[in-house]
Amino acid sequence: MKIPHSLRIVILFLRLALGLDFLCLGISATFGTGLRNEFVGSSFGDLYAWLAGVSNANGLQTIFAWIFTIVGACLIIGLVVRLASAIGITLVIVSMIPAMDGGHLSTAQFANDGVIAIICLLILFVANAGTYLGVDQFFHIHLSSKHKE
Repeated sequence: MKIPHSLRIVILFLRLALGLDFLCLGISATFGTGLRNEFVGSSFGDLYAWLAGVSNANGLQTIFAWIFTIVGACLIIGLVVRLASAIGITLVIVSMIPAMDGGHLSTAQFANDGVIAIICLLILFVANAGTYLGVDQFFHIHLSSKHKE
């Protein structure tokens, strides 16, 4: 299935926007707590708040921060976008679990930035977004030429 060029541009911008959000989240959690507190009220505020609340006694917060940073960088440069999207989806789901109240699920829990991020990451995964002006395009072309030989 060939995706129209105009839709590829939109997917590229979506990939870059999500990558920047994840990169800022990871960098602010790793290097600057003041910056993290500033981002809590913005997009992905729940993710920032969750990451700030993770205990760093065993280094878990640092691990999550670096994973967010790496996922963001991979999305921006278009490297292993499908894997980065799958890891991003997992991180967002893990961050949403503490907010759920046992058996009391409300509509508001499903209408937040986390759900939007999951849907956007699913779009990147399905559309193979790394092949649109990303490093994955090089690997795709390189692997395709080997199969023709």
